[in-house]
Amino acid sequence: MNKSYPRSAYPLRWLTLWIALTLLYAPAVSHASRSPDVVVSIKPIHSLLAGVMKGVGKPKLLIEGAVSAHVYTMTPSDARKLSAADVVFWVGKPLEPYLEKAIQSLAANAHIVTLLEQREILVASERTDGDWNHDNHEPSDHHATDPHIWLDPTNAKQIVRLAVTKLSQLDPNHANVYAANGAELVSRLDHIDTEIAAKLAPINAVPYMVFHDAYQGFEKHFGTHAVGSITINPERKPGARRLGEIRARVRDRKVRCVFAEPQFEPTLIGTITQGTSAKIGTLDPMGADITAGPEAYFILINAMADALLTCLSD
Repeated sequence: MNKSYPRSAYPLRWLTLWIALTLLYAPAVSHASRSPDVVVSIKPIHSLLAGVMKGVGKPKLLIEGAVSAHVYTMTPSDARKLSAADVVFWVGKPLEPYLEKAIQSLAANAHIVTLLEQREILVASERTDGDWNHDNHEPSDHHATDPHIWLDPTNAKQIVRLAVTKLSQLDPNHANVYAANGAELVSRLDHIDTEIAAKLAPINAVPYMVFHDAYQGFEKHFGTHAVGSITINPERKPGARRLGEIRARVRDRKVRCVFAEPQFEPTLIGTITQGTSAKIGTLDPMGADITAGPEAYFILINAMADALLTCLSD
């Protein structure tokens, strides 16, 4: 069960008409007098853009709080942001299916940066073998890649560089500021990368299980030992047979911790760990409770490491 906040459901065509009328009677703003109007889909990417734009402007965020990007519902406020955007940064349809048509309709004149399509970004395929194989008991129409690309600090640095390049093209008057901010962010990402690697080294061989296959970038980058997931699709609860198999795997593989996610119903984790020695932890790839802004990414990635260390340590 998804725990997203209540959202008003407006058909996209009415949102489009309403925004068009609003913009028609809005006062014109000179592009020369302001920084680009930047819209970002999710909090971790927004944080990196906020860091690049520091001292020039502030990007606008679409998804806030404990809302799953997979099932988010557009609001009139979101539509206004997209309609006014000069550039939109989003991950892509596998993570944000709700955004594809909205971008086409509302942000038709904006520059669109789809991060999953950038050759600089490392994208992992969903795992379907061994303990990651759900096909026999859990039919899936889910995507074939792990779109949580920001959890790999290497990708975070590439996103910063992409942002510097795009914003400098749109706003050459502030290119030096974007470049300086980008260089500072990359240096900070290098530093936190080293810190987290050292922090996690003692527990890298300890087996754990995740809610869904969303952490490959983090796992591969830092060498942690995830041994399976509960579900392939976070919106679909596994059946009784699948839950029995997962519980057996948790016991047989001596899984020390099973991780929930704040966007989804946590009682399922208790059902799986019942009768085993596994502990329960929480991994939050979206930063649900973190305040949006330039520090959010660093808080998020540190919190991921701390959650693993706390639950996997003796």
